[in-house]
Amino acid sequence: MDIRRPFVNKSDIYALNFLNADKELIYQIGINDPFKAGAQHIGYEDYKEYQFDVPLKNFKVVVPQEVEASYIELVRRTHNNELIIMDI
Repeated sequence: MDIRRPFVNKSDIYALNFLNADKELIYQIGINDPFKAGAQHIGYEDYKEYQFDVPLKNFKVVVPQEVEASYIELVRRTHNNELIIMDI
């Protein structure tokens, strides 16, 4: 399966890479930042953002049925706008 276009937007902080048995990239999807949650709170209207850490359990992502991945990588966007593989 060829990637027609990456599914990673400029606003995505994290993405998942799906690799075949030869560790070649076959699919990529952006997941924004699932580790942070935003909220609005009375008294903080002047704040641009109000975020806090979220402990994740059982995170789910929808992937096309045709993607037959052998490996999955979590990647993160750097300050230089590069996606680097995270050590888990």
